[in-house]
Amino acid sequence: MQSCVKQFNTKIPQEVRLISFDDNEAFAYMEPAISALRQPVKLIGTESVDRILDRLNETKVTGKHLLLPCEFIARGSH
Repeated sequence: MQSCVKQFNTKIPQEVRLISFDDNEAFAYMEPAISALRQPVKLIGTESVDRILDRLNETKVTGKHLLLPCEFIARGSH
């Protein structure tokens, strides 16, 4: 099955810009190379488990907004 980008002969990045969440090693080798936002996956997992445990323990801890850093990996697709 062809992707819509190929099916309609769309040019990246001239006509469509492509950015992915979560970087993948293979993105650097694609043509064009795919830009990505690298997220702190381990920290996201740790925070998620901590919040679930708080809920399971029925603590009265109020929810909090958490902003974690991410890194933009600029490649040829943006």
